[in-house]
Amino acid sequence: MKPTILLAATATLASVSEGCALIKSRGRDCHGTARNEGGNWYCGEVDHITFTGLGDRGSYKAVTNMGPGGRCDMQDKAYDGPLGVLADELSIHIRGPFRLKEAAVYNLGAHDTWHRVSYYHAAKQLVDNMVFLGMYGGQGSGVFDQNWGNSLAYLNADGTAGSSASQILDDVEIPSNKELAIFSGKKCNESCGFSRAEDVAFHGFGGGNKVFLFDFQMPLHQASRNDFNGDMPALWALNANIPRTAQYGGCSCWKTGCGELDIYEVLAPGDTKCKSTLHAAHAGGSSDYFARPVDRPVKIAVVFSAKESAVAIHRLDDNTAFAPNFTDRTVFTWLRGAVDGKGVSMFHVPR
Repeated sequence: MKPTILLAATATLASVSEGCALIKSRGRDCHGTARNEGGNWYCGEVDHITFTGLGDRGSYKAVTNMGPGGRCDMQDKAYDGPLGVLADELSIHIRGPFRLKEAAVYNLGAHDTWHRVSYYHAAKQLVDNMVFLGMYGGQGSGVFDQNWGNSLAYLNADGTAGSSASQILDDVEIPSNKELAIFSGKKCNESCGFSRAEDVAFHGFGGGNKVFLFDFQMPLHQASRNDFNGDMPALWALNANIPRTAQYGGCSCWKTGCGELDIYEVLAPGDTKCKSTLHAAHAGGSSDYFARPVDRPVKIAVVFSAKESAVAIHRLDDNTAFAPNFTDRTVFTWLRGAVDGKGVSMFHVPR
């Protein structure tokens, strides 16, 4: 997660699937006057941010082995498609202070219907095809060594330490600067590539057409603001190969552009503005921002559309239910944002 830059953007969006007419977006890249706060640019508060122009081809360095003495072997892995590296499997990541109430993942199926493939509900303690992990290797699962530190491990129910087996995350507030990761419940095989800790190696959420839904809150935590990453909550997605190797070490594909999407990220202790940024071979983000949901939860959709070469982060109505299925028309409204462009920010990825 890195500071965002201010760049101009214009875009035209079409439908998520076949048969819908082109819609000219009226969104802007900067609502209000841009201002620099501690090296990060901010414009105005919005309810929707769309990234366009994501189609790309290239390669990044995928880890093939992590050996003794800090050995890190890599080889080129090619990508080519309308979402670039974001079509790869992604893992979901959270940093506290954060309370996750509900989460769901959808894929586009037959007859233009979006089907729920993974689900979590905190209060009901329901989970389907999701596993909660954290960088606590050596605490009951995963591994630890002096070269690379902690690998992934199963997360305990409090979201604060490792566990020897998979547990459902309780209905709790993740403390300031504690982090967790969400993967699918499908164990990895050779198709995942190299994983440092095979006992906790799971697939991410793949495909060029996918939707993430979240219901969450980011409470303030004044007492931690002088600590590292204190009171700086975040929600983001990574190429799943990154945490399966070394999320914060030098042995991962991150530096070579394998992909990260910051969805809601606070960049200064105690700030109430959340930025969204793409990190890949071509990177950047809108300088508009979302309001940090401090006092009450917010529901959002993150729509990945291969057809439109676009990703949208959209604030949902509070009464939106995370239903088992959605129509393509519904998902298209999340991708498009308001018809009149009000509160819609656009960022076209530069080349």
